[in-house]
Amino acid sequence: MENQTIADRLEIVVVNSGSQQNEEAIVKEFQKKYNNIKYIKTERRETIYKAWNRAIKAASGEYITNANTDDRRRQDALEIMAKALDENPNKVLVYANCTEVKELNGQRVPVGEYIAEEFSRARLFQGKCPPASQPMWRREAHDVCGYFDEGFGISGDYEFWFRLTQKFDFLYLNDTLGERFLGTEAVCRTDDDFLNWENMVVRKCYEYAQQEAMTVGATGISKHPVFSTWPEVNIWKQRAKAKLSGKQMSRTDYIKNAWDYRTNPTPKLTVVIVAYDRRTELLENLNALNDQTDKDFEVIVVDNSGDLAELKNCADEFNYGLCGVELNLNLGPSLARNIGTEFAKAGYIAFLDDDAVADKHLVRNIVEHFENHRISGLRGKVLPKTQTDLQNIPVNYDLGDQIITTACEVSSLSNGGASMSYYLAPKGWSFRIEYAKLRKKKLKAYSIFLM
Repeated sequence: MENQTIADRLEIVVVNSGSQQNEEAIVKEFQKKYNNIKYIKTERRETIYKAWNRAIKAASGEYITNANTDDRRRQDALEIMAKALDENPNKVLVYANCTEVKELNGQRVPVGEYIAEEFSRARLFQGKCPPASQPMWRREAHDVCGYFDEGFGISGDYEFWFRLTQKFDFLYLNDTLGERFLGTEAVCRTDDDFLNWENMVVRKCYEYAQQEAMTVGATGISKHPVFSTWPEVNIWKQRAKAKLSGKQMSRTDYIKNAWDYRTNPTPKLTVVIVAYDRRTELLENLNALNDQTDKDFEVIVVDNSGDLAELKNCADEFNYGLCGVELNLNLGPSLARNIGTEFAKAGYIAFLDDDAVADKHLVRNIVEHFENHRISGLRGKVLPKTQTDLQNIPVNYDLGDQIITTACEVSSLSNGGASMSYYLAPKGWSFRIEYAKLRKKKLKAYSIFLM
């Protein structure tokens, strides 16, 4: 940075976020040579975005850029970018292309070119023009749009770019101004699954905001009054918190309380019901299960609102084994179902929505078809409770009375059943991704539609 052509106009802010290595000695040596370096040290380890925010608040420059320790900039890169912002006062951020490099035999070797492409907000939504790792932006943008969302582990800059584009435009420079290191230890490459999850949360929230003509304010997504209650955001927050603390997250970490009034150690069928603020409908559902013609089953209720105290007090009113699982936040149906299956004792598992009412032969029909057919999952006909609901019923809920033996879609297992061994093999529900792995097993997955 001190070799940049505008080094005499640079202010460098270094944040040592609780590091136990020798960075402090290196910084102090540079401070002896240069008078433009500010040094901030925190005793505790901070997230990258908390450290960035700390540096930005301490900065006095008109423009801001981040300097990743493993990236390199062309000697005139900052001069070119600052000039571009000077000449384009209507642009809040400038970005350019970069060479992608890896380390080979101790040397940095070019392996490709990152071409960022012209900016438009629509293209950003398509993932075609993210500013990548070396942008420059106006310091005053933080006065309008806030700072980086410190809840993110990897994608906080990605979220901030979306937030900026609600009010401002970016400028693309078709020039290669630096090197981007593609080492395996880079923050954005240490956990691709987590990165993809965070990016998914960002895109989904801002797509929704755009559709609803809503603005994401200065606090970002994690504290937004709408998004902060979404299951995807709740799961992301928990995963981010675990990642930043170095903890391996398990499904049991989401459980606030569980109680169990089951006595049968080996039922034929486990029925998992995920509930969320539907007390009347849930009780109607559970009471209907009292009338099953086959009594060899158990029920697990997983509550996303975290309160099953009333149900626990009336558990003796049901003639089947009942288990309750209270979650500490709303995780949505997918993860909640997976948590429910971990309490299951049966070899077959069925899923009912909390507002469903089961046919009295539900258990018998599910068990018979699993025992008589080599299948991994099934789905029965789902009818509306009232005639007024007919117009809102999904087409795939009622495909007639004829048995259909085709590979079933993930959505067809809601209010349906699955073999536990096949359900657990791909790790359960995961937004249509994991369950699709069943098809690789070359097993017939029948959809059986019954009255």
